[in-house]
Amino acid sequence: MDTFSNVATGLSTADAGTLVLLALVDSTSTGTLVLPLVLLLFLPTVHHSRGNGRGTGVQAPTPAGSAPPAPGTSTPAPIRSTPAPSRANATIRVVVYLMVIAAFYWLVGVAIMAGFQGVAEPVGQILSSRAGAVMLVAVAVGLLILSWWVDPKVIEKRGGDPEAGTRRWVQRAQHAVGSWKGVGALALGAGLIELATMLPYLAAMGGLAQADLGVVETVVVLALYCLIMIAPALLLCLVHAVLGSRIERPVAALRDWAVRAAPTTLAWILGIVGVVILVRTLPGLLGA
Repeated sequence: MDTFSNVATGLSTADAGTLVLLALVDSTSTGTLVLPLVLLLFLPTVHHSRGNGRGTGVQAPTPAGSAPPAPGTSTPAPIRSTPAPSRANATIRVVVYLMVIAAFYWLVGVAIMAGFQGVAEPVGQILSSRAGAVMLVAVAVGLLILSWWVDPKVIEKRGGDPEAGTRRWVQRAQHAVGSWKGVGALALGAGLIELATMLPYLAAMGGLAQADLGVVETVVVLALYCLIMIAPALLLCLVHAVLGSRIERPVAALRDWAVRAAPTTLAWILGIVGVVILVRTLPGLLGA
């Protein structure tokens, strides 16, 4: 109880709210939302779209009770077909996946914060100064510009394919869903790949470095952050386990939306982190 009391004392309401917001932003990434939804609803049919070769690359399985394809229409051949596990096993495997990726994030955070301990005080002093505030504003503006640069529409104008990465991850999920080891490896792989884009987590750790918290309290806050990060997907697992087929259509629609929106998520994450830094830094800078 003392640890949680120290956390409540060391974190202001604004700091706690910012951490929760950043964790919820982190909960929308490919690793924490898209892949769990793909695994939860067994296997979608993944294909390369025709025409310009682009598209979401995901076609949801036809839910029970839905109308068959119209005459004359063709269904693209799947890249890979693997027997789907039972609903109960699929739910358990998604929970295991989420626990693995949360533990991975937590260990990375603990390692970074441990390495940061030696320079925490001088870095905190720099960031608290006017020069540090100007630097943070410059970083925030850079993130906003970068969020525009990685926007799918801008990437398409440059001749790129913003959805290629999502298609590859869905294919990896198809390969992994048949085994426990595959699900664990998928979670670790997603965590490793997303290290380069874990900006909300890095921003959260930067805020913790400036907070008046001890080592134990910092470790606890990181654990709470990771739990909030996977909470939306865990809630979907719980609802799906309780309601079963009654909730399958809405969850499938959410899965399809998440897959389509995945290329845009990175741009949103960069933009949101940039705005959070500006909101937290500009008032102090302008009032200095």
